[in-house]
Amino acid sequence: VLFGMTPFGGVAGDGDLGTVFKVGTDGNGYQVLHEFAGGASDGRRPYGSLVSAAGMLFGLTAGGGPDNLGTAFALDLVHSSVQILHYFTGGTGDGQTPYGSLIISGGALWGMTYQGGSNNVGVIFKTSPGSYEVVHHSELLAELVRDGRLAPVAGDATITYHASCYLARHNDVLAA
Repeated sequence: VLFGMTPFGGVAGDGDLGTVFKVGTDGNGYQVLHEFAGGASDGRRPYGSLVSAAGMLFGLTAGGGPDNLGTAFALDLVHSSVQILHYFTGGTGDGQTPYGSLIISGGALWGMTYQGGSNNVGVIFKTSPGSYEVVHHSELLAELVRDGRLAPVAGDATITYHASCYLARHNDVLAA
């Protein structure tokens, strides 16, 4: 079985706000699992791909939620219910308009937004049910190395170290 999302389609709410679907690898058995309704309690316009763990599908919508700035969601495959993990609020403390896909590392979901955060250039975040945190890219890289998903390459290379003063003063990152 393949799972996917469409940024358009569906009839829930205002209609045409996107869907989550499944289809057999032979092209048969197409079924819509969720039609996004938008508004304050649901997402709209999903982009990217889904990730799967423990009978759940996880994804992002670029709009929807109380501020219409996007959501991170979980779809329970057994009960066909959607839980919003995070409503994006924008500003300097949060991202907005998430585009792309989530990854799973260290038991958490990691993703990024197109806008929001410092200088309105987007954020990297990690989330799980009941938890959400904006992180610096150095923290994500450290997590991926610890998890064995990213390996430094040996050889002759120029290494540039980032000025930690900016990380500590503006992002409250003291170690990664």
